[in-house]
Amino acid sequence: MMNKGLLEIYGLSVCFVCVACLSIFTGIFLYTLVELALPQEPDDIPMFYPATMSSQGDMMATQMRVSPSFGQRHYAQSGTSQGAQETNSKPLSLTQQQALQQKRAAIIKADQQRARQRVQSRTIMSLVRSFIVLLIASLVFITHWQIAKKARNKTA
Repeated sequence: MMNKGLLEIYGLSVCFVCVACLSIFTGIFLYTLVELALPQEPDDIPMFYPATMSSQGDMMATQMRVSPSFGQRHYAQSGTSQGAQETNSKPLSLTQQQALQQKRAAIIKADQQRARQRVQSRTIMSLVRSFIVLLIASLVFITHWQIAKKARNKTA
């Protein structure tokens, strides 16, 4: 049979670890609630790089390169469509420029919406994860607190 003093020490040690987990994950949980209530703007969201378009309205791939000096970000455009290369010499009319601006604005708005949805879904997942950890740590704490309490009462 296990020594009652040792059982009490075990129960209280587990309670101590649970309190540490509860403290950390309560902070994470509260931060996630604030993040959910006050969402970031797309420009503040990490990894949001709006799509770029050529002057003719063709989508161009945007790649991010990280400079080795101080991690400065540079954007490189790769790939152009043949149509854009062929018609580069012709100036765009005013209506074509307006249509191109509207198309660009619509693409940027859609990108921003997708970025907001990604951030919101990540935030909700973080909230659920934190809640699960808080629930489990609370149950383990309560169980081991009762074990330590019973061991203390039996030794007294």
